[in-house]
Amino acid sequence: LTWTNNPRGNSNNYRLINHDKNYKKGSQYIHVLVNGKDERFNPSADFFNQLSDADSLVILCKRKGFLGYEYVEEFKLPQ
Repeated sequence: LTWTNNPRGNSNNYRLINHDKNYKKGSQYIHVLVNGKDERFNPSADFFNQLSDADSLVILCKRKGFLGYEYVEEFKLPQ
């Protein structure tokens, strides 16, 4: 059973707008400019803790799901 149409996916650089932490709820968010829109993501705590105020780019590793929608499989920082 295959859940993705594109097994290899694709990775692209995107502009990191902001990263926030909601201390009341314990949630961590990053805001990324995707196709001209501010998109909010909730990455893993490990990735979020790697971010600094100097970071301006993030790599989104995306795949197309079974229903044809793209989803982010992994977050990375450029080397």
